[in-house]
Amino acid sequence: MDQETVRTICYLARLEIDQDKSEKIQKDLESIIPLNLLEKSRVLQFVSQPENEYISEKSNKNLNKILSKDYFFLPNQFWRHKNHIVVFKAVKLLKDQGCEVNIVCTGNLKDLRTRDNSYLSSLKKYINSQNIGPNINILGMVQYIDVLTLMRNSKAIINPSKFEGWSSTVEEAKSM
Repeated sequence: MDQETVRTICYLARLEIDQDKSEKIQKDLESIIPLNLLEKSRVLQFVSQPENEYISEKSNKNLNKILSKDYFFLPNQFWRHKNHIVVFKAVKLLKDQGCEVNIVCTGNLKDLRTRDNSYLSSLKKYINSQNIGPNINILGMVQYIDVLTLMRNSKAIINPSKFEGWSSTVEEAKSM
């Protein structure tokens, strides 16, 4: 192992490892770091604790129409691995069985990792072709207080991601 690699590994061993990548990284470190350096490494639990002003009962007047009916909340960026389609297919399946459900989606509508933003386009195409547009409300980016209001008032929060390293959505929901 060259000197630079050893220096990098030792530096990493002194870092506090954040929660979600934590367990795997900690196990990796245990396999390559000398025990005396590993003692400085630890896993930190991530906890979301919104300020009291964010968890008050007040809601944005712009959300009143949404809040007036039952809905499930899907607060994920519109990135391919977030797997919105599985939720939309479930909405279609339920609708075909006579059960109307509403989904409210928030998050960045653009994935800067792709040039054509084809993921959002494919989702909208699916929504339209399956006639579930009235059941899906895509808000895009909203203020943090609105995210928490939507979480608090939803029937459930849905996080269908194919994979996550760390999910603030889950942590925020746990803090409510």
